[in-house]
Amino acid sequence: QSLLNFAVLLPIFISCELIADRTPASLRRQASLLVAAVLGGILSLAIFYHRYMPVALHIHKGTPMPEAEIKAEKDRIRAASLSPEDLAPENDDPDAGPDLDLWRGLRKGARRMYRFYGPFSPVIPVGLVLVLRCVTGSRRRFVLAWASTYVVLNLASGGLPGPNLVRYNKDLEIVAPLACLCLGMIGQRLWRRTRLLGAVYMLAFFLFGMFRAYAALTEKFMGS
Repeated sequence: QSLLNFAVLLPIFISCELIADRTPASLRRQASLLVAAVLGGILSLAIFYHRYMPVALHIHKGTPMPEAEIKAEKDRIRAASLSPEDLAPENDDPDAGPDLDLWRGLRKGARRMYRFYGPFSPVIPVGLVLVLRCVTGSRRRFVLAWASTYVVLNLASGGLPGPNLVRYNKDLEIVAPLACLCLGMIGQRLWRRTRLLGAVYMLAFFLFGMFRAYAALTEKFMGS
């Protein structure tokens, strides 16, 4: 998924650069960036992702993996203790469908953003506008490419027929630093306008974060 993120981000950014600036210096920069990205991908495969190659080979050959028999035995034991209602298949991904539906992908992106940032999710696009006003040239194009990566990943995972290979991408992770910057820009603007608004904004986000942390703690570690 991490490789997928960069495979989406870099082509968008390089394309924006080629459209906006075709000077020899810019072309050399983009060529260097492309070479660095390819070498980084190869290095990632060599150091980390090589462990997934046996899985890909088993899938290509159509042979079961060593763990398949263990899982099948566990499934048989579990099935023997469940009722027919419990064994009924569940749709664990409401954002997957057999057809092409770009609106479904956009809906998935909006829902995931709200699930993570809650009531602060509508603030992020406003903060993005403020960030874009503070940067120019390649930096602005990079921010635009960075933000659009989130949209493209969700269009691919939710809009394409699925379940698909990009179903579980790291869309929120790749834009998390940018989202934090956008939220911070809003806080700075409110603080400059009146410190009371800035203080209320920061306190509200602090309480939101504490509530989410408490909910995660009780759900995952205390079982409540």
